[in-house]
Amino acid sequence: MNLFFLNDPITDGDLSFTAGNSSEVNLNGWSGYFWSPNFPNNFPTYKKSTWNITVPSEKIIKLVFLKFTLVAGENDDCAGAAADSARVFISNVASHGGKPGDFKICGQKLPPPVYSDGNFLQVTFESRTTVNKGFNASFEAIDRDPRKCF
Repeated sequence: MNLFFLNDPITDGDLSFTAGNSSEVNLNGWSGYFWSPNFPNNFPTYKKSTWNITVPSEKIIKLVFLKFTLVAGENDDCAGAAADSARVFISNVASHGGKPGDFKICGQKLPPPVYSDGNFLQVTFESRTTVNKGFNASFEAIDRDPRKCF
């Protein structure tokens, strides 16, 4: 019988899983899943979690949010978001919804797929005083051919 602690990454061949309760997790492989702390239950206040995702060289990362519920009524780009709102920061981004560059997301609108600039992507979740369900997401290594992903 295999036992896994929810704070540790779980690897099954080329597929990685991780719970969101660790403060920083490295995910390496061809594909995987990760989620905010306590998902699908409410995330705790004042929590910061970071996922460093690395896929094989010569590949890029396609990140897809499957569920996304941070703070009701806020813009997805965090414009005008309250200081006590939860948010997700994503860096090393080539494109997200046709827009280039690193960005942050808030609200409850399911974000479009995100594509990395190289074989590394960093996702950071930060909560403050407002809590909600959070998110879960998947990633996969894909070819660099921009016609396939933008």
